[in-house]
Amino acid sequence: MRQHLSQPCRAAVVFLAAGVALAALTVSAGAEPTRFGELSITPLPTPDCASAHGYLEYRFSVQNRSATNPHEVTITLPYESYGEDAGLMALSRSVAIAPGATVTVSLPQCGIVLQGSEAAIAVDGRRQREPLRMNIESHGIGRYMRGSNEAATVILASRGVPFPAPGEKDPFAVARAEQDVCEWSAEWLAYTRYDGVAVSAEEVERMPPPVRQALVRYVECGGSLEVVGPWKPPQDWQKADRYTGPTQTYAAGFGVCVVGPNVAAGDPAHSQLLKHAGETAIPFREIRSVEKANREVPVVEDIRVPVRGMLILMLAFVVVIGPVNLILLGRLNKRIWLLVTVPALSLLTGVLMFGYSVVSEGFKGHCRMLTLTLLDETTGRATSLGWAAYYSPLATREGLHFSYQTELTPQITEDEYSYGGHAAPSGGRTVDWTQDQHLASGWLAARVPVHFMFRKSEVRRERLAVRTDADGKVTVVNGLGAPIKKLALADREGRVHRAENIAAGAEVAMKAWDRSAADFSLRNAYKGAWQPLIVAMAAEPHEYLKPLTYVAVLDASPFTDNAMPAADQINSLAVVYGRLGGRTDGN
Repeated sequence: MRQHLSQPCRAAVVFLAAGVALAALTVSAGAEPTRFGELSITPLPTPDCASAHGYLEYRFSVQNRSATNPHEVTITLPYESYGEDAGLMALSRSVAIAPGATVTVSLPQCGIVLQGSEAAIAVDGRRQREPLRMNIESHGIGRYMRGSNEAATVILASRGVPFPAPGEKDPFAVARAEQDVCEWSAEWLAYTRYDGVAVSAEEVERMPPPVRQALVRYVECGGSLEVVGPWKPPQDWQKADRYTGPTQTYAAGFGVCVVGPNVAAGDPAHSQLLKHAGETAIPFREIRSVEKANREVPVVEDIRVPVRGMLILMLAFVVVIGPVNLILLGRLNKRIWLLVTVPALSLLTGVLMFGYSVVSEGFKGHCRMLTLTLLDETTGRATSLGWAAYYSPLATREGLHFSYQTELTPQITEDEYSYGGHAAPSGGRTVDWTQDQHLASGWLAARVPVHFMFRKSEVRRERLAVRTDADGKVTVVNGLGAPIKKLALADREGRVHRAENIAAGAEVAMKAWDRSAADFSLRNAYKGAWQPLIVAMAAEPHEYLKPLTYVAVLDASPFTDNAMPAADQINSLAVVYGRLGGRTDGN
């Protein structure tokens, strides 16, 4: 028999259901703001997934409730750290908040594990006693964390895409976006932890221009994007009909964009996204040890401590300060002089050891960079990837400085997340995002090189001014901001021209070459080993040309960060792959 609830009971049930719904809505919308004096700080939601590479972006909404007083707020993660010295110990950023203003503070975390809880807040230089309640996500590799080669392919799915959930044996994970696309991050680094992104065509149209531009940069740096529904991609993305049926694939810089009708399991668009997302993760599957990274991109010949020379010097010190000193002073009947000779010999030995280190390596640090830059002159965007290696014979306090637009993948293996390892300098690694991406402490220890794979996307004005005469003679003006060692250029018909040793700002006439343009894929270049590719392109630049493209070889790249200004450049190499955009008349 059906039982009827009384009116008060029905009201209570409705009230309880409404409360549950309101609580769920509050949780999905993010945490409640926390008051710190005249400031209110709210952690913004982050898709829940475990990732191993790229950057996890923590975002905070900071509101200054005062109508007259400006404030400076510093947010530091974590409030309480229980990680090891070899891991990432602190992320911080300071921003100024005008009266009545609300700003969004971004705090990205690179692919090294950050172990701790909550966030520390400092207002006008005063650390607050209470922490900001929030969760530290599972991101990066480190001791007791799985390695990058064991991580699943991670797909970010928007609210408008019913992306199928993975099965137990599927090699991918899905991160569900909690926010509408209009509230997504405008920083391209925020998407680097994902190997693929799936959004609907309607959502792409609703995105604010900065968010859409961040996704474009993510794709051109090697990411994979799927757009569900009818959508026309940017004009500068070259269309490539690689697949039959309703699915279309577009080459976009080093990345790929797939446009299809849906993402149901087994659908061509779904299969293609998973395939391309797996390709996006390929460069980050292997994290190298310090020794292996220095073998592939050597910044010093030998990173081992010169044990033999040090041992010989110490043995000589022991013999001289002991038996020789005692026998000589005994014969002179001046044993009281031991009070002078022992400290003097110790000081002399220390000076000799320091001098030995200075003579063998000097005071200055070393830097080596291998860079491949896609310079699209139709859009003015420069997309770079490559290797950066740094070495200092002495401990340095300045650290390394990179731009906000640079993604770093440190080459630090799990085995090196232990005390006494090469990659475990004392004090832990810290990053300060206040002025730039400042790797402040714990990154560059004395006599221990540090290597990074990096990607970077930015807007640049550098370009080649190319002019073609009526008789087909090609003249170029070097506007890349650095001397060009070798230049190979393919005109509209695919004819190759070359020139060498072009100073910055100089104009030269190129020589026709009995070569023709080849079929070069930036996507294949991204999936392969970057270091040997850059060396090969510098040796034979004509092998990588398409019509209306050029390859310029430089000693140093103007598109990369000068992270260690006082260092000497050692065997650096930069290759610029330029797109002329359909015109060769100098305009």
